[in-house]
Formats: sequence, structure tokens, C-alpha cells
Amino acid sequence: MNKQRAFTLIELLVVIAIIALLMAILIPSLNRARDQAKTVICQSNLHQWGSIFLMYTDDNDGNFLAGYHQGGHVAQWHKALKRYYTDKKISFCPRAMRNRVELAAGSAGSGSWAHVAGGTFYAWGQGQGERWSGGSYAVNSWATNPPEEHAASYGSDNFWRTINVKGAANIPLFLDAMWLDGWPRHTHSPPDYMDYMTNSLTRYCIPRHQGRTNAVFLNLSVKKTGLKRLWKLKWHRNFDTNGPWTEAGNAAPDDWPLWMRKFKD
Repeated sequence: MNKQRAFTLIELLVVIAIIALLMAILIPSLNRARDQAKTVICQSNLHQWGSIFLMYTDDNDGNFLAGYHQGGHVAQWHKALKRYYTDKKISFCPRAMRNRVELAAGSAGSGSWAHVAGGTFYAWGQGQGERWSGGSYAVNSWATNPPEEHAASYGSDNFWRTINVKGAANIPLFLDAMWLDGWPRHTHSPPDYMDYMTNSLTRYCIPRHQGRTNAVFLNLSVKKTGLKRLWKLKWHRNFDTNGPWTEAGNAAPDDWPLWMRKFKD
């Protein structure tokens, strides 16, 4: 009779080792592919938001939403633009779908915090109960059209009040962020640590997409943008793109916080 030949222990160990080696090679590639897919979805969201802002300006003589503070509450973009979109998921980057209250309390509506800042992989939240709202993007608050009495305290000549301006390709409109709005200035310093929000520019300085962030600009183009390049964007009309945190402003590589030094200039 023919005897059936079984695998030896050595052969099984060799097969397991080969499988483990293949997994070690493939898993990083799969993770990169998954992250890239989420980046593409995020960019698709921003394309839609660019169209939403455009529809709003078309209906308002070419002007952006007012966006000014009234009665202690900001006129938020997600409320001012709500009649232009129905899918709330486009308010969230797929890499930042949940906020800290949801993780801690099970659902955002059951949280006791009225305002929750987000981060690289967290969405921000605002409100309570059924009035809770959130997202993981922010408008550039300089791209708004507030009444003069409200604009004066920020500098009336700083605002991009309309979408039809020169140099629109370098003016951010809407982008990844840890809060819903911000007023960046070229003197704002970078965050000492990741997700450390100290000024308006740090709200946008998050390495959400392989060390970069996504943004839609006033010309409606969507770009993955390096974090150090945020200081070279024309956030407002008088923003110095050769400011102290640029090469032209004599910023040295060692001047950047340790966690940002690995990113390209």
C-alpha cells in the first residue's frame, strides 16, 4: 500500500514564515492604498464644497456669506449653506469622521460639551442633543463678506468678499481643520505639538493626509498641500506670503517645531 506523505514540521514552519513575510510586505501597501482612497474621497468632498460656495455666490451677487459674529455666535458655514446640500457626510473627511465626545459618550448627542475641538483624526463638534452639528473642515474666515461694522475690528481691507479675485489659485477657501473657522495671520506661529491649537493658523495645520492637508481654493481647484506651505498661502489681502515662517522670511529648518521638521518646505 502507498503511504500518504504528510508535511513535516520544518515544511510547515517554512510555509508560515513565507506567509508572514508576504503579509509584512503587503500590509503597508494595503494601508497606503486605503489612506490614498480616503484622500481621494476627501478631495471629492472639497470639490462639492467648492461648487456649493459657487452656487451661494451666484445667488448673492457674487458675494460670500456674511460669516460675522452676532450675539456671541458665529454665522457658521454649515448652517448658512444648508439649503445647498443634503448629504451631511460631505462635512466630514473620511479620516476624521468621529469626535471625542462620540468616542467617550457613545453618541455626540449625549455629550455634555457644547464645543469640542477636533484634530488630525477627529472631527469637531458643536451644540447639544438634536441640535448637535459637526464636521472636519473649516472655512477661511477671511473669505467672507461681513457688514462694515463687523469687519472693522478685523481689518476691513483684509477680506476676500467675492470669489472673483486675482490670484485665486493661492487663496484657500475651505480645507481640513480641527475647528469650523479661523482667521490666519502671517505672524501666527506653528503648533509646538500635533493637534495643539493655539492660534487660527494652527487650526488648519494637521497632517491628515500622509503629512499633508487638503484644500479647495478660490479658483475651485483642490490640492493636497504641505503643512509648511500654509504660511505661503494668501489667506487675506494683506497676508505676507514672505512672512517670518517662510524661507524668504529667513525661517531656518530648525526653527520649526520638532514634529514638523520632517515635512518638506
